[in-house]
Amino acid sequence: MDIAIINAFIIYNYRRVADGKSKVSHVRFLKELHLRLCQLQDDDWDQLIRDQGLQPTPTKSNRTVTAHVPVQTDEWRKGNGNETQKRRQRACKVCSVLKREDQSRGGETTFYCAACKLKTSSMYALASRVFLCNKVKHSSNGVATSCFEVWHKHWRDGTRIPQTQRKRKRKLRARKPARASADGDAEDSGAQSSEESETGSPPSSRQRTLLTA
Repeated sequence: MDIAIINAFIIYNYRRVADGKSKVSHVRFLKELHLRLCQLQDDDWDQLIRDQGLQPTPTKSNRTVTAHVPVQTDEWRKGNGNETQKRRQRACKVCSVLKREDQSRGGETTFYCAACKLKTSSMYALASRVFLCNKVKHSSNGVATSCFEVWHKHWRDGTRIPQTQRKRKRKLRARKPARASADGDAEDSGAQSSEESETGSPPSSRQRTLLTA
């Protein structure tokens, strides 16, 4: 504010000299400035804004920040009965990383984080959801905690995922959502292991036959 007033004082005297008038002292300039500011009314500010095409600075941001809270999925599949439906379960990202070597599948859940998103090139918005168990299943730093808390508190929203014991580093992938079939049931689009990692079974090798003349 002080620099703005000094600049205004310099420009004011420069304009007076250009108009053939004498310069005023800094004290006189400040007295005149304070006097005019005290005489301003609300209508004067409105007129100034309209003349210069200015917009008032907003006091609060209009952008809504999404909180990291568990949300239950809105995907459904056919239940045991013909007229029943159950929420579709997806592989938990934390269980996929922390599962043991002798486990073929990790935990599954119907909850995902409302704010976290996985990077994906899929056109489906649901493919980037981060599914996390909302119950205590693992121990992190000696404390029993849920997968949801492990992902956010200990793994910093998935940015500090620990490396596994395997040679390859597991990579969490986004999953394409299920699409509804003709009979009303939902079927998965594309095969994906619940592990959701780069580690998979090696391709079967073909046996070569040697031809002898």
